[in-house]
Amino acid sequence: MMWLSALPQLRRPLHSPVIASAQSDVVLNCDLIQHEASSLPTIEWFKNADVVVTSDYFLVEESGQRLRILGLLPSDAGLYQCVVSNEAGTIHSAAILTVLTTGSLVALSP
Repeated sequence: MMWLSALPQLRRPLHSPVIASAQSDVVLNCDLIQHEASSLPTIEWFKNADVVVTSDYFLVEESGQRLRILGLLPSDAGLYQCVVSNEAGTIHSAAILTVLTTGSLVALSP
């Protein structure tokens, strides 16, 4: 019997916006629903449409489902996406990361 893979599904989309202070760590979760009959998906992370390369600074954990950014810098601000693919198709979720530096002001809605 041949199993057909289901389209990957997210339990919940990335939380957006993400607001964090410079020098802090931030974690983005691409929380997938695992289907027993489906093959393991491929997960890629992007920042402003460029592939995030794993390093000591950008850690990809939990089989790709988690991106941990250590010691945020102002240049880390931008649009982050997790793109999940298997033979049935591709889905994605995105979040905007804002990095606050000393003296930054944030307007909060009431």
